[in-house]
Amino acid sequence: SGGKVTGVQVGGRNHGAEKVIVAAGSWSGTIAGIDAPVRPIKGQGLLLKPSFAVAHVLESFAGYVTPGRDGHLLIGATVEDIGYDQRVTAAGMQKLLSDAMRLAPDLHNATLVRTWAGLRPCSVDGLPILGPVAGKNGLLMATAHFRNGILLAPITAQLMVDWVQGRTPALDVKPFAPDRF
Repeated sequence: SGGKVTGVQVGGRNHGAEKVIVAAGSWSGTIAGIDAPVRPIKGQGLLLKPSFAVAHVLESFAGYVTPGRDGHLLIGATVEDIGYDQRVTAAGMQKLLSDAMRLAPDLHNATLVRTWAGLRPCSVDGLPILGPVAGKNGLLMATAHFRNGILLAPITAQLMVDWVQGRTPALDVKPFAPDRF
């Protein structure tokens, strides 16, 4: 309303708020009503149960094999710039399994436990978009973390808390500002 956030509407109900954080991945720009250069990058992964223990992360340019405490192995991940397609594909699984077996050939007898695909939001410059949106007083963005969303969640949360509470973040956030585009 007049360039100032007054709240959000969810399920047809209005909820008043002086500040709103939009953290909706590739949909953030659409939800916030702004032009945010974020696109979805599909990532497929799978979980294997081998007949042997793997004690260390195996990694190459093609992918990674990460052991879990329960003995399962996380295999990942594809990087596919194909829009909002979230299907698990045979081609994606073939690539992951082939790459994993190059790293650990004995995985050919492992049990396939689960597969998945998800969308990772990526900005055009590859950096997260964090902070107040110019011209939209009270609107904050937290998106485009790409493959590092879980890793960057703690610092992103701290930055959002600082902005919501009116504090200047201790970190130089200019490289991540929404108005850099």
